[in-house]
Amino acid sequence: MSLIFRVILLVLTISSLTYALEPAQVLVLANSDIPESIEVAHHYIEAREIPKGNLLTLGLGSKLASDISRENYQAKVALPVLNYLKTRDAQNKIKCIVTTYGIPYRIENVDSSKIDKSLKNKLISRRKEYFDKVRAIYVELLSLNAQHDISKALPKFKTTGELLSKTDAQLKSELKRISRLANNSANKSESRAYSRLYRRFYGYYSWTKVIPKLLDIDGSGDYKKVLDCQLKLKQASVKKISLSEKLDSHYYESIAAVAGEAKSLDLLTMQERSLSGKETLAALDSELSMLKFGDYELYRWQPNELKNRVFWLDVKTIMVSRLDGPTPAIAKALVDKAMRAEKKGLFATAYFDARGYSGNKSKGEFEKYDSSILRAAEHFKKLGWRVEVENTEKLFPANSCPDAGIYCGWYSLKKYIDSFSFVDGAVGYHIASWEAVHLRSTKSGEWVPNLLAKGITATIGAVSEPYLSAFPMPDAFFSNLSSGRQIVEAYYRSNPFNSWQMLLIADPLYRPFSHPQ
Repeated sequence: MSLIFRVILLVLTISSLTYALEPAQVLVLANSDIPESIEVAHHYIEAREIPKGNLLTLGLGSKLASDISRENYQAKVALPVLNYLKTRDAQNKIKCIVTTYGIPYRIENVDSSKIDKSLKNKLISRRKEYFDKVRAIYVELLSLNAQHDISKALPKFKTTGELLSKTDAQLKSELKRISRLANNSANKSESRAYSRLYRRFYGYYSWTKVIPKLLDIDGSGDYKKVLDCQLKLKQASVKKISLSEKLDSHYYESIAAVAGEAKSLDLLTMQERSLSGKETLAALDSELSMLKFGDYELYRWQPNELKNRVFWLDVKTIMVSRLDGPTPAIAKALVDKAMRAEKKGLFATAYFDARGYSGNKSKGEFEKYDSSILRAAEHFKKLGWRVEVENTEKLFPANSCPDAGIYCGWYSLKKYIDSFSFVDGAVGYHIASWEAVHLRSTKSGEWVPNLLAKGITATIGAVSEPYLSAFPMPDAFFSNLSSGRQIVEAYYRSNPFNSWQMLLIADPLYRPFSHPQ
């Protein structure tokens, strides 16, 4: 290992430990209407010596609820927490929020019936306008190629995704043909026509990288105009202009000039889906992470700015973890088991349950996650752990995994298999959809509540359909954890998205490997 590499590694390690989360940087949330929630919060604060002023109680009702409406989340959770941060956290010390048993863990879809109908109609109209613009690009592309007979019925695109995908494919296909003709002066007009279509679809910056040199076309073009558009977009971002203002101004035209009509159509389609309430359901904890971001698109997810970040300076994201489970006693035990494991160190058996997809590229994302599971297994072998790997479609049988300290596997949807005997401090998660929908009940067969009930100390799960790419890659998550980081940081360094479906259920201060391994 070279000296330079050693120095870099040392700097990164020191940086990791220097910026480690402190108890004073943790804000604990509890439901003031549920005594057990207050009990769990106080237990955590006392055990970890968190300042008592770092407890914020919220009146969320005496019913133990899993869900909260978007309106109630904003009024009864997000606003009080923001007010606390503004009045009690002037130095921005709070880096992490802990939600507790009694705090709802899922935010319902946006209620589309409460959306201004005139705004919605205006959005639909604008989306249709750009749909027609992109469709016109597709038609013109076909007309450039004599092999296509545009007098015949053109395809009817059912979705924006289908239109964008087919237009993109047609542009790439035509680019190969046009580039071969570029040096023929007789085909200059065809090259110019293609150039205009390319620029309309992808925008100015993508156009400058591909077209001028390839087709021998002047690339200076409307550079000043595009800079003006970019400036308008930045100003709109700073002012946080509303959707209504965006629709009434030239906002989407500016986006089209910079990033293409395809981008404007894509954004308008997402806005329309958001207003209709589709896929706006989210884990409350994941939404809390975005608290300092102001207005942002609620449809599906937002990228996690902390993922793979080396230095955590000037970041808005707040890390969030949850002390919860089927009972208040289980929620409190997460803290006790974590602290016991920190004293004696976590060293047991690691279990990894792959599916035999590694190396099979036809499996796409499935292959990536399967390979990641196997890389995580190899990582723990190098650390000197006893490692067991199941690399077929089968899962570890019941009662076959004693002394379990680490677990990662898939895919037994809502069918928990009681295979493990967990040691104090055990960390693990099962990659499957909907495994934390009924977080406080073991009757559903979901993995998260059952793992918690059977003694795991930290786990991850989804409150709805997250799609596979929402899960942290196992090798990334576990290598971050074994490097000496606290579990909440290991999670946020490997978690792809926020404002989405995933929950981390653990004491965020838990550091299972106090010395980097």
